[in-house]
Amino acid sequence: MEKKVLSLSNPEDMRLVVKRLIDYGFFNESKSLTDTAKHLYIDSKEEETVLKEVLGDAAKGGALKENAQEYTEA
Repeated sequence: MEKKVLSLSNPEDMRLVVKRLIDYGFFNESKSLTDTAKHLYIDSKEEETVLKEVLGDAAKGGALKENAQEYTEA
């Protein structure tokens, strides 16, 4: 089994993580950016900025719904 180290400051890695969260059902209930960042143990502004961008992209792509900066599964 090959192991891969993910960097949450890398947008491609963050997309993979968010996709898995969606698949797992994390967004079945509404989650804010702060909720999601806490769940991922994000404590740097750089990683939080990448997370915000990726969540926005997921909402634009139809995988998530965004309402008042809260995200739920589409």
